[in-house]
Amino acid sequence: MRALMFRHAERENSGSQNPPLSHRGLKQAVKLVEEIRSGRLPLPDRMYCSPKLRAHQTFHQVRLQLKSEMFSHNDLDERMNSESLEQFSKRVQRFLQMVEGQTGVVYFVTHMDWLEEAVQKIHSNVDLLQERFQMWAPAQSIEFDVHDGLWTFQNLRQTEV
Repeated sequence: MRALMFRHAERENSGSQNPPLSHRGLKQAVKLVEEIRSGRLPLPDRMYCSPKLRAHQTFHQVRLQLKSEMFSHNDLDERMNSESLEQFSKRVQRFLQMVEGQTGVVYFVTHMDWLEEAVQKIHSNVDLLQERFQMWAPAQSIEFDVHDGLWTFQNLRQTEV
């Protein structure tokens, strides 16, 4: 199975609890379609996204233009104020285990805090605690081949516009 983890594209700084993508973020979302059509990214079989608007908008054009299935998944949401670090960590782990049971190409889009927690949980062939895996720019992704619980690192990408 191939897994691609994305940070959502650039969001507006509106002060909203659930801000939409910025103009640049919408361009980054459109660029994902171009990356897939060109073969630089594999065509997803399934896409999962955080319930936040900016996550949905990041994959919206891929869903529309490439007819890929997209599912909102609460486990991909950012850490809630009412949630302990232990509860959040278990939620991240639960989603990663669910993904490990998938086949084909799976995309998922989430938030910086979620990704920081995930790289601590993933059993990988590379040290995901290296600095290059710690800073997640908007629309950045990391690609893995996943077999028997081992996430084999393939690529780290930044979607440029």
